[in-house]
Amino acid sequence: MAATIQTRVMGIALLFFFLLSATSIAQAATCKGKSAWPELVGKDGSTAEAIIKAENPRVNFVFPVTEGSTVRKNFDCRRVFVWIKPNGKIYLVPRLG
Repeated sequence: MAATIQTRVMGIALLFFFLLSATSIAQAATCKGKSAWPELVGKDGSTAEAIIKAENPRVNFVFPVTEGSTVRKNFDCRRVFVWIKPNGKIYLVPRLG
């Protein structure tokens, strides 16, 4: 039973991230420059800021977000959240938002 509840919770979390990503993609279409960095998934989170700012100079804020944390919901073309697991690796595609 506990495994079933855990599976449902994971499914809901994945759906939430999918919907959040879909919204971010639509809003990012109005931003200029690169809007997503899929090549950073699996890389060390400490290197993300320099890469993101070099590839999109309009980005002013790069925030590392530890797995399980919450973030602001308002969209900002100048901001990128970098989703990091406890081992320091990026686990979700960093996107404008």
